[in-house]
Amino acid sequence: MLLGSNKIVFDLSCGRGTYLQTKDDAKRLGKLLVRIGKALNKEVGYIITSMDEPVGNSVGNVLEIRETIEALNGKMSKDVEDTVVSLASIVLNLANREKDFNKNREKILDVINSGAALQKFRQMVVAQRWKSRIY
Repeated sequence: MLLGSNKIVFDLSCGRGTYLQTKDDAKRLGKLLVRIGKALNKEVGYIITSMDEPVGNSVGNVLEIRETIEALNGKMSKDVEDTVVSLASIVLNLANREKDFNKNREKILDVINSGAALQKFRQMVVAQRWKSRIY
């Protein structure tokens, strides 16, 4: 039996400092990933994120994790919120066939604002036995 995800969502970064220089390059890669997914009987979705400047206010792993935790507490910049909602909306579309972006956005922000997203993150950290005090 094969194990693994049947539904996969990619965030394809393009722009300065990335391997994909243009949005067209990212679209081509996204379409290729979708075709490969279909060949492997997987559902694939993607968003394209411009990296001409950083998303959010932090650069570097530890700072980005701290910013992620702040986002899970509902405190996030507009560009982080847009990225989170876009990715999660595709996940909901693949999982539940819910295509209405506004309904998905509302569900996503409700989960974040209720504290459920942060609680799930904590469970994931504990499951991985990650010893940290950053949250």
